[in-house]
Amino acid sequence: MVETIIANGTTIPPLMIIQGKQHMENWYSSKLEKGVRVVLSDSGYTNKEISLIYLDHIILHTNAGLDKPLKVLLIDQHGSYIDPKFTIRATVHNIYLYPFPSYLTYVLQPLNVSVF
Repeated sequence: MVETIIANGTTIPPLMIIQGKQHMENWYSSKLEKGVRVVLSDSGYTNKEISLIYLDHIILHTNAGLDKPLKVLLIDQHGSYIDPKFTIRATVHNIYLYPFPSYLTYVLQPLNVSVF
């Protein structure tokens, strides 16, 4: 489950990553909130293709674009987020990528409000 929280406290619908090669959408689609996106992954984890789907999901729900206000996306340094296709698409939509330093994401988590 990939959740995105906007600085003003609002959220966009989550992106669900389900492990598998095929799925029966009617098993769960009627029970999901509007806008939730479901994608499949062989491993159950994100990859370069899913990261681009996620970025498109953010662009859609935040109305990002070149002629829109700048947006900042805080990310870790997973290989799929530093892929050239990802960075170019983000730049084209006026999204500034701010990667956390390697191995420090758990320390710098901006949404943590308690001691780890």
